[in-house]
Amino acid sequence: YSRRAFIQIAGFTFGRATSFFDLFSTASFAYNAGSIYAPDTGDAGQTVAAYTAQFGNGFSATVSLEASKRNATINTSTASSLGLGAVTSNILASQYPDVVANLRLDQAWGSVMVAGVIKDASGGYYTASEASGHPGDKIGWGVTGAFTLNLPMIAPGDRLAAQINYTEGATRYASNNMTGALFNFSGQTLGFGFVTDSVYTGTAVVGTQTGIDLTTAWSVAAGFEHLWTPALRTSLYGSYVSYSYNAAATTAICAMVATNPAQGAGCNPNFSMWSLGSRTQWEPLRGLIMGVDVMYQKLNSARADETGFATTGSANGGKPAATYTVADQHQWYATFRIQRDWVP
Repeated sequence: YSRRAFIQIAGFTFGRATSFFDLFSTASFAYNAGSIYAPDTGDAGQTVAAYTAQFGNGFSATVSLEASKRNATINTSTASSLGLGAVTSNILASQYPDVVANLRLDQAWGSVMVAGVIKDASGGYYTASEASGHPGDKIGWGVTGAFTLNLPMIAPGDRLAAQINYTEGATRYASNNMTGALFNFSGQTLGFGFVTDSVYTGTAVVGTQTGIDLTTAWSVAAGFEHLWTPALRTSLYGSYVSYSYNAAATTAICAMVATNPAQGAGCNPNFSMWSLGSRTQWEPLRGLIMGVDVMYQKLNSARADETGFATTGSANGGKPAATYTVADQHQWYATFRIQRDWVP
């Protein structure tokens, strides 16, 4: 079946296509594309309805309405809203599509783009009852800058690309593939983080209720590819993403019940991840590609209370429910791939 299908006519684009917030393509540099932290919507693309104005000499501007990309909005008054392996979202159904706008320049030497997005980051009711009320509506937003640069002076086909992103309440525009609760075990140690768009707290009791605090996330991703021969090429790529909560959101998260590992004095729910890798692929026959990708990844964990321990309430990732030491985590990936293309 087709993962993407769109119609372009008279400057309009309708259908499933690349988001107009995207420029850096993770899969063009890595097999482990899911571990590169960028807004790239990937193979699945995004549902868009857009208009692009061409101003000549490769300069263009686009306004696009896109299917909403959302992470969880959590009400921390619900004891189970955060836990290792799960985030219970109290998100309000999106009231409008994400609005993306960009300015772009395409030339023989490459491309450069700046873009922005606004989106709905509102929450649901304070309890299951509508009578409890809800926090006021909130708008999330993000901005990005990106470029691709052709480098034929090094070797024909060589290229460099990068994209940097800053978001508040629109964290999937910092990293499209980071959602929910993130956790990683190594022996008796545990690293974790919670990926959300926004946080609020409150019950039906007046005085417990707060407005929405937006989660801040920023990321940068870059890749370079060199052609040793027309059939042999190597890429080097890396990325970094950081999630942080303001003082009010931190207080709300850290006030949760003991089943939440980020709880108590010294709690800090902020966390980050970075990755660095290299891929080499060989095309001995046109359409037949073999390659190896090796990548290192590190999680700079959120922190539980000052004791330095976290207790899991149930088995996760093949590990039993137990008390673990909270520590940063790291891992290596190695991927071998062989593919045969019949359609160019």
